[in-house]
Amino acid sequence: MSALSIQPPFPVFTDLDGQPLEDGYIYIGTANLPAVTNPLTVYWNAALTNVAVQPIRTQGGYPVNSGTPARLYVNSDYSIQVQNKKGSVVYSAPAATERYGNIINLADITFIQAGAGAVSRTALSKMRDWFSVLDFGADPTGIADSTSEIQAAIAAVEATGKSGTVFFPAGTYKCDSGITIDASVCTLLGSAATLDFSSFGAGTGAAVTITGAQINYFGNPYFNGVNVMQGFKIAGPGSAVAGNTGVRFTGSTALLGSNDYALRDCEIYSFTYGIVMGEVAYHLLFDHCSVFLCAVAVTGEYHVNTGARNVFHRCTIYNSDYGFALYNASASTDITDCVIAGISLVCIVMTSGHLCVTNCDFEPGGSHGANYRTLWVTHDDYPSYSYINWHGNQVSVKNATTSPIYGIDGAAILTITGGYLYANPSSSGGVFGSTGTGTGQIATFNWTSDFGSNPITSFAGASIETYIHKSFTNSVSAADTAVAFGTVEAYTGVISRNGVYGNNNNSVTVAALSTFTSIGVATANGLLVVRDGTLGGTALFLCDASSGVTSVSNTITGLTCSYSGGQLGFTLGSGTVPRTLRWTMVQTAIV
Repeated sequence: MSALSIQPPFPVFTDLDGQPLEDGYIYIGTANLPAVTNPLTVYWNAALTNVAVQPIRTQGGYPVNSGTPARLYVNSDYSIQVQNKKGSVVYSAPAATERYGNIINLADITFIQAGAGAVSRTALSKMRDWFSVLDFGADPTGIADSTSEIQAAIAAVEATGKSGTVFFPAGTYKCDSGITIDASVCTLLGSAATLDFSSFGAGTGAAVTITGAQINYFGNPYFNGVNVMQGFKIAGPGSAVAGNTGVRFTGSTALLGSNDYALRDCEIYSFTYGIVMGEVAYHLLFDHCSVFLCAVAVTGEYHVNTGARNVFHRCTIYNSDYGFALYNASASTDITDCVIAGISLVCIVMTSGHLCVTNCDFEPGGSHGANYRTLWVTHDDYPSYSYINWHGNQVSVKNATTSPIYGIDGAAILTITGGYLYANPSSSGGVFGSTGTGTGQIATFNWTSDFGSNPITSFAGASIETYIHKSFTNSVSAADTAVAFGTVEAYTGVISRNGVYGNNNNSVTVAALSTFTSIGVATANGLLVVRDGTLGGTALFLCDASSGVTSVSNTITGLTCSYSGGQLGFTLGSGTVPRTLRWTMVQTAIV
């Protein structure tokens, strides 16, 4: 019988993902018998003299003989099994004679996955598990425009009417116009793939638009999609080219939208807007993504049915003018374990809605001089409260700023617990402040932040109404402005430009009568509240380093308060000693 040349079923042997088979194994066996356990003698030459030792290894998809691609030859019909480097079966055939030439019908080849319980499938079925953009002619070199080819692959998935994956092998895909994805059916999976939209002109719009128009379960907007876009770099034309967006989530008033979609392991950069959460964008997850070099990294638009319960987890938002710009009363956003750094103007600006920020690192400051801030609550044509929970965050304002670190120009219910604030001592804008564009109201609960080694104690903005609530009760209201331990520690005459120095757990022990005892506050001005932890009683003093100390009320036996040697302290003229005095100071610049 004449020698038969064994040809790969494609120009090269391929792995399960369609890539050339690297470090794979080829077994050639007796026809109609398992190739692995019934090896057939295989040769490297048509003369059948140079025997190939099995299993035959592959490099770059080719069988190799001493590192060189080569053909394989046998002198009879044969069975074949090809495995990848992990031992998974790529494909197998019980009998082959090479009568197919270079083309083989995949429906005639059996595929069996490694592992107990695996069932037989055709190779054709296996190869159609995913849709690759290369199957539709996309160019991974970044030279030719691949927009229509990518959209054709997406359309092929959407035409199935069920969830499917479009795969992007490693490479750069040039896109001269935007692509659209249906969140209810389509997953995009990249393997170090770059989508290059750098050719966009001004006003081109969104590079990637994610909608949810095809599947809607019982008209419920919360269960439309469970798909993901993962593993991409999405490059834009530059933030200076106006009217462009990296990824836009949107829908319609019929509650069909990009709901329950995840964006993972992606980089989005050089757009006017990096990410836009538009109409009917619910339950979105942004996990381990980076957004940078944008005018606005992330924005939430105002719509009747806008995004809600959207989560940013372990993301990095940096080197942009604005980090987050959130503009809707019905929206809610969670930002957890993220880094927001190098933001030139405002890390987070919002007009209304709900915001929860937890365990994040903030480093505001960039190219717009000294007028940046960490948080700015403002207002628009749709006035509503902003409800903000701020937990365990570290804020480092390393460069001096003339704006308040927390700018409050709208109504805000602000809860701050834990965390750390460092501010450059040369900053003049204060911690909380209003720019005068509106009347700010803050209710601050359980404020236990560590203000670091250089705290700012000048609080700017006379239109700010601040109610400082420690951690003794669970509620606070604008009516509770009288001094009382366990409720609200504030004073009607010291509402503007105020700051908290210490808390009720600070204490000093007076050991002897008629002896001045410093509390370690130096020449600070403000409202000092004292409680006698030994005999009982409370006292309230207005303290001014220039004019002295005024007693507002005092029921503590023998207690006076004064400045001495540049320090503020207590003197007991009568009663028992030693005595423990506990104190809290609301430090002010205006008394």
